[in-house]
Amino acid sequence: MSEAARLDPQPAAGRPPLDRRAVLRGAGASLLVAVPAGFGLRAVDAGSSLWSLLFVISLGGFGWGGAVAAKADTSERGLTHGTVAGIVSVAGYLTIGVVSHVVSATSIKVISLAFTALLGVSCAMVGAELGERRRRRLAPGDDGATGPSV
Repeated sequence: MSEAARLDPQPAAGRPPLDRRAVLRGAGASLLVAVPAGFGLRAVDAGSSLWSLLFVISLGGFGWGGAVAAKADTSERGLTHGTVAGIVSVAGYLTIGVVSHVVSATSIKVISLAFTALLGVSCAMVGAELGERRRRRLAPGDDGATGPSV
């Protein structure tokens, strides 16, 4: 046990726990967009411009889910909630993808799974940052007014 753990028996006592509803809301929003786009990716040829569009839509879905989780968060930890929502949604997305590959008896490329996970969580983090900025900008200020001051 480390010295810090012995001195502070409750190291996370000052931080509020994760808001599960915000995380699940963001993960659900991600999967709502990314899963249909992912199945579309499997249906078209990799050299097609439609494949590129579906790939961008899929990544945009992860970003949107991160933003939804950040905006749904009631504490000041929107980036954390958006990132966790991204991890949850990428795990669900990859699970669905692996199951569909197993059912159709096609090969699974581990490097593409890792690349998808990296890009998906990265897009969720960017979306979470943008969602958190929007939430802070639209939050009531000290004088009770909403939005940016003019």
